Amino acid sequence: MDFMKEKKTQITFAYSHTPYPNQCVASLILYPGSDKLNVYGLAGVLLNHAITVKANTAIEKTHQLQKAGVGLKQGLASCASKYNAILVTHIPQANAAFEKQDFKGAELGATAAANEASSCETTVVKTLHRG
Repeated sequence: MDFMKEKKTQITFAYSHTPYPNQCVASLILYPGSDKLNVYGLAGVLLNHAITVKANTAIEKTHQLQKAGVGLKQGLASCASKYNAILVTHIPQANAAFEKQDFKGAELGATAAANEASSCETTVVKTLHRG
């Protein structure tokens, strides 16, 4: 079997089964060495790198907006709390499950993180429409 074709199939499989496939692909492309990983390794990259980076970036941006005095204080505080839960609870739980090869548990943790992020977006949009 052609190695590059097999690698493309693994990556396609890995990202197509995520809630945000485009972000997944972007994260895998940016991560050094991801082209040499198997599906298990790709999942680890997404779990340990991509989700953590996104959550930290969101928290930083939320704090910047709060310090700048941007409206939506309640929505921003809610988002900061949700992204903190992603970093403190969901990612560690997903990592622990992943390390035990409990892939369903890892998926549940990653899904919980995605749900927190979606909830944040929904809260901010609702706050904008009320304001």
